[in-house]
Amino acid sequence: MGVESEGRIAVWSDLVVAHDRLMKEFQVELKTEFDLTVPQYDALLRLAQADGRTLRMGEVADALLFSSGAATKVFDRLVERGLVERGADPNDRRTVLVGLTEDGRKLFQRAQRAHGESINSKVGPFASAEERRHVEAFLKRLSTHN
Repeated sequence: MGVESEGRIAVWSDLVVAHDRLMKEFQVELKTEFDLTVPQYDALLRLAQADGRTLRMGEVADALLFSSGAATKVFDRLVERGLVERGADPNDRRTVLVGLTEDGRKLFQRAQRAHGESINSKVGPFASAEERRHVEAFLKRLSTHN
């Protein structure tokens, strides 16, 4: 194995460890402060960003890389808590629509502020603006590479 390949493996390993550590910390914070899992928070985020605050459940599942079963489980819990409403699309009864309730919007706004502060404290302190741009460009390439 060449030096270049070993370097890439080391970068991959560091990326996986950093991701796992951050996700565990975010999971504890969201659960403790808001009784939300990271997938639930991500689902609320997608709904908060949607025009009209309503999306097809399949759209949310696809955007978050959830299976339909996993999405159903996430939304079941959010509906039980009164944070999300679920209903049939009047134009296609086979399609399930999900949308934020007022309670869901309020909780999400509080969670988003706290989560944003947490992200900033953990990910924000780059050595320089140039370093941040390099990391952003690298992660963008990873997330959009086919």
